Amino acid sequence: MSPEALLALMIVAFYLKDSLLLLRADEAVLVHGLGRLGASGCRWRAGFGARGFKLGGREPYLANPFAPHAPVFRLHWAMQATAAPGATGQKPLAAAPQLAWLAPFAWLSWALLFVAIPTTVLAHWGVTATLAAVALLYANIAAALVALWFWRQPLGLAPRAFALLAFECLVCAPYAANLVRRVAWAGTAGEDFTAAAARLLPPPALAEVHRECLARIDEQLEAEAEGSPVALALARARARFMSAPRPDGDPA
Repeated sequence: MSPEALLALMIVAFYLKDSLLLLRADEAVLVHGLGRLGASGCRWRAGFGARGFKLGGREPYLANPFAPHAPVFRLHWAMQATAAPGATGQKPLAAAPQLAWLAPFAWLSWALLFVAIPTTVLAHWGVTATLAAVALLYANIAAALVALWFWRQPLGLAPRAFALLAFECLVCAPYAANLVRRVAWAGTAGEDFTAAAARLLPPPALAEVHRECLARIDEQLEAEAEGSPVALALARARARFMSAPRPDGDPA
């Protein structure tokens, strides 16, 4: 393998690794798009890890590598709760407008990493063209980090979290293409996943969320001793999802 091909492979591997989340059984994600998603016209969609394949006991979830503009929010849901989560004092999940403002920076980093720089190398445009593309990449990263510093408060990004994120983006440029998602993951999203899903998703998508939650509750029930306190709590929680209304208004 040539050095150029090896470098390209490493860039892709770092980017995909940074796009991967390992979710617990009681975790899921909500993804916010810039435009309309699906026939329902909803900008939000839910995502779960792969139940059939686990890494370290967790479910891998790969964020869309071709959508660096879409923030992905990682949320917890109360697997053993017997009632739908109500108001808990937590701030409702929302996509801050500053995330959309960061999207052009993420897209430019993505385009330079996966289109412009490989093109200069494979087309043999010379070292000058490659160095110019790399210089533009780091200028874009620097500008994005300066903007992020001024937007850190509405994005819920603590100074220490910003410093770590900035260091990682400068040391490993593929992480900069994931800037929007990294900011979303670093911020605080305290709302329960099922409560946020009930508020943000259309009925068909919400029904699918309930099916996925039920499947994970059943999986946990199989691992618990019958009649144990945890098994009883899971069974009561299962009844809550089973009684949730379907999109047509009938009970599930």
